[in-house]
Amino acid sequence: MIRWITDTAKAIWFFLKFATVIILGYLVMMGVLWLLRQPMVIEFKRSSIGVWDFLERFETAVTVSGWLFLLTFGLHFLDRYLFRQRLLKFGRIFSKGFFPLVKMFTFPFFHGNFSHLRGTASLTVLFAGLAVMIIPSLTLVLQVAIIMFLVQGFGVWIFGKRGTPHVGSSGLMLGLFSFDVLFGILELGWQTAVALLLLYFFGRGMFRTLTDRGPNTSVEAHFWGFASGLVIAYFVSPFGPLSIY
Repeated sequence: MIRWITDTAKAIWFFLKFATVIILGYLVMMGVLWLLRQPMVIEFKRSSIGVWDFLERFETAVTVSGWLFLLTFGLHFLDRYLFRQRLLKFGRIFSKGFFPLVKMFTFPFFHGNFSHLRGTASLTVLFAGLAVMIIPSLTLVLQVAIIMFLVQGFGVWIFGKRGTPHVGSSGLMLGLFSFDVLFGILELGWQTAVALLLLYFFGRGMFRTLTDRGPNTSVEAHFWGFASGLVIAYFVSPFGPLSIY
């Protein structure tokens, strides 16, 4: 009886804590957007083209990363408490299974548990927001994201061990990190400073994740996600063949 009460109390506490995280994420996003749309900020934006461009990018980055956060954490919350992991079973991708085009876009949004979600999705949201900041075109951001999903999806499907299920945003996280760093360095502007800060604060952790060979680690997603970020960053950079400049 005591154990049942303890387990129930823990489950309720986790539910409330998880719901609070999602609500706080939404409130933070809306609060930042509200501040950016105040008359004083709008007047400041009009002071120069450079300020206007930077704040416009920042507003877009907050919107994209905020909704990405809500989508990823919200899906896990609904799947755990409403769908009983049926969404996870539908969204995961299996190596060498049936051709999984749709699942190449779904498996990064599902995670096995909250620790897995917290450890990868939070950084994915951060790196996605920075990608929106440093890329001058939202259309290009979407194209980059689609290519990353496809490259790591095909990598997992083709090179993974047959029948192995894959979920989680760690490959996408590594892809966005490598893209932000290389693209930022090749931009030779304020984006370079962002790239160097990313390397300083997250480089060691990303290297450990990339080289992790644990039993529950999607090595293929890590490798192909990271590689896709490097290749795409070079191709769309000022020195690449698909440069937008």
